[in-house]
Amino acid sequence: MIDFIKEINTIVDVLEDDALGLLGGEVSGEADPNDIFTLRNVPKPIDMPEYIAKRKPCDKFEQFEPLFKQNHVCLASKKKILRPFTSERQIASGKFFVLQGMMVYVANVGKKELKNFGNFNARLYCIFENGTESNMLLRSLAAALWKDENSRQIVDALQMEMFSESEQITSNDKPTGYIYVLRSLSKDPQIKEIKDLYKIGFSSQPVQQRIQNAAQEPTYLMADVMLVTDFETYNLNPQKLEILLHTFFAGSCLNLDIFDSEGKRYTPREWFIVPLHVIEIAINLLINGEIIHYRYDSHLQEIIGK
Repeated sequence: MIDFIKEINTIVDVLEDDALGLLGGEVSGEADPNDIFTLRNVPKPIDMPEYIAKRKPCDKFEQFEPLFKQNHVCLASKKKILRPFTSERQIASGKFFVLQGMMVYVANVGKKELKNFGNFNARLYCIFENGTESNMLLRSLAAALWKDENSRQIVDALQMEMFSESEQITSNDKPTGYIYVLRSLSKDPQIKEIKDLYKIGFSSQPVQQRIQNAAQEPTYLMADVMLVTDFETYNLNPQKLEILLHTFFAGSCLNLDIFDSEGKRYTPREWFIVPLHVIEIAINLLINGEIIHYRYDSHLQEIIGK
């Protein structure tokens, strides 16, 4: 038998092709092991839900299909634009998102209920552009959007201007310091060969000024460092933020002894083996107060909902 390669020319071709089943086609009685919403190697909580949300064909998709087409037209005409996903508070009835390159419509948000760990959650009714639906939990959708670096919310262009205005720093906001992420420039093989090794720290002064003498300080592994990213904090206690971040990533803390110029041994506790994009997500979760709903799985190297 000769296999013919299907020609892909449009986004429709991509969605209809889905040879790997990543976009949730037909759903069998068993959960699809490749479903992006299926968490693997995660311990089950004591209080398990009655069932796990699955995506299935949407019987009433013809009612929602015009909404997806309208959004594509509005995006093409710049009447609507894409906004980064930064908070689960963005998830509400009538909102559209892009997840794994596919549009998702939150048709309804159910009643918020107290779930495990004393957190509130809600059952959603989501419609996917490929004709499937799901009644996943709000926090499950949020975790999937956090995991996808390219996830976006679709908003009106005018609405985006309103977001920008509300996020501007004013004279009433008090700067409190910097949360920063550094990469080591050490030539020591046991440090140089570690992938995704970053220092997460706090400084009350500009970071470049703080790290000038890094090569002489054990906390910087007795080597020069490179500033990867930093976040200036306002109206927050950055020391507490730093402690919370260190606790969040405690399971991935570097365990290595460093000796200063006088031979004294130190064990730095601010270096973590975590992918950079995960650290940036955690910092944003911390700043908007939602980090309490999540935990870091060091084996999967992912932030997942509690």
